[in-house]
Amino acid sequence: MNLRQVFVSVLIFGVAGLLLFMYLQVWIEEQHTVGWMSIRSLTPIVLLCRSTYFCGVS
Repeated sequence: MNLRQVFVSVLIFGVAGLLLFMYLQVWIEEQHTVGWMSIRSLTPIVLLCRSTYFCGVS
């Protein structure tokens, strides 16, 4: 493998790991809170907004 392939592989696995971490973080938070919305009804954009606070949702 050359340097470019290594870089792309690390980047892809890093992004996948980050997305998995954010999903699990929100899932764990949802397990500890009683809300009207379940984790199954959340879209990926809502998951991203809720886990990183990009959308001003706290």
